[in-house]
Amino acid sequence: MEQDIKSKFFSGLSWVFIQNVLLKGLGMVFSVILARILSPEDFGLVGMLTVFISLSQVFIESGITEALIQKPDCSDRDYSTAFFFNIVVSLTVYALLFLGAPLIATFYHTPELCLLTKILCINVVLGSLIIVQRAKMTRAMEFRPLTFISLTSLIISSVVGLVMAYKGWGVWSLVVQTLLYTCVSVVMFPLFSHWFPKWIFDKNSFMKLWNYGSRLIVTGVLNVVILNLSSILVGRYYKSRQVGFYTRAQSLAEVPAGLLTTVLSSVSFPMFCKIQDNRDYQLKVYKRILFNAVLIVGPIAVLLTLLAKPLVLVLLTEKWLPCVTIMQFLLLGRMLMPIGATNTNLLRSVGNTSLYMKLYFIEAPLTILGIIIAVPFGVEAMAFSTLLVSLIMFLLSSQIIGGMFGYGLLKMIADWRMIFLSLLLMALGLYGILIVISNEYLQLIVGGLVGAAIYLICCKCFHLLDDEIVEQIRKRMPKFI
Repeated sequence: MEQDIKSKFFSGLSWVFIQNVLLKGLGMVFSVILARILSPEDFGLVGMLTVFISLSQVFIESGITEALIQKPDCSDRDYSTAFFFNIVVSLTVYALLFLGAPLIATFYHTPELCLLTKILCINVVLGSLIIVQRAKMTRAMEFRPLTFISLTSLIISSVVGLVMAYKGWGVWSLVVQTLLYTCVSVVMFPLFSHWFPKWIFDKNSFMKLWNYGSRLIVTGVLNVVILNLSSILVGRYYKSRQVGFYTRAQSLAEVPAGLLTTVLSSVSFPMFCKIQDNRDYQLKVYKRILFNAVLIVGPIAVLLTLLAKPLVLVLLTEKWLPCVTIMQFLLLGRMLMPIGATNTNLLRSVGNTSLYMKLYFIEAPLTILGIIIAVPFGVEAMAFSTLLVSLIMFLLSSQIIGGMFGYGLLKMIADWRMIFLSLLLMALGLYGILIVISNEYLQLIVGGLVGAAIYLICCKCFHLLDDEIVEQIRKRMPKFI
């Protein structure tokens, strides 16, 4: 059984990694091109609505996705019940957003948001049609078709968005891109999941799913508020231009850590659930995932933090330069995302959702307090406050995991000490390059190569690379080429 789970893990990890590298990579390419065509104000308008769409998705899913994945045995009755529940909630939520659109526009002092809200939020209804199919395929760890669906949706929607932006449609090119991405997914998911809902709504089935999932609604809401509170307050107290800078910095900052977080969450949660009865093996897997997460995300985040200015100048042009400092603070905070996600996945897999909720009840007031204090000092100070809160929550969640599994912060640091030394040496070498070279193109190329070379040499010398993972990559690489 252990060998079968390990095989599924590496297979799933491979496809989810490829999916997210392609999605994040292509998404970033399309986003950069759009950012060069459109104005910060266009991105700011969509950024103002992000929190409402994200909150809507939390209520629509209501933790049902996690419940379907976590439940030991799921039947068509469970899937169909969840499907119709999602649709009813999505229609209710959209009606509220449609009626509340004028209030949203008034809150932000931006009249254009009224129509934008009514059109863009159609996406919450469209998205509800594929929640169950995605959960079913994730549960079965069928990540190859998920990769194809996501990639196809991204390419089609982004090409249309770029054409519209080039033709002068402005913010509406972003709206159409978002809606079209979901529409393509809605068409493709039934074809690949081979599942269609039956006209069934079972009360007993719903209550079992609800008992697990409902406890995640509060944490989901808090998570959305925590991640988007800065954007809300920037939009409320500053102009859409500042929101554009903040959201653009946020999207760039989330590329490295967000990639690894998505990959690990997609694979680690179903895997932790499968081995939840074997605590020793679960801890072994957890430690291994955590070590490799730090090993990979650390150098990427350090490189991007130090190379943030030349990166923005080369990719986005000088008009986006004000987002550099914001991006640097957010990048450092996002370095902790994969660790936090792995910690919460471990807690959820053993059914400890109450402790999972308590973490968010602590994080929410800390985030709100930090951002409120930072508002008068500008958007850079708000970004710095999120970094401090991320650090505090990392320390706290690590301490809780230590109490449950006997693997706390001090043991983590001891295991990661050579990674930290490698990152320090890489940062010093890269900083020297930035002092010597002034051209932003050369800073990116030479600095990136030198920094990566120093880190890889350190990994080799300190024996940090996981031989089994490297071997699995070599075996699977021909399948993807």
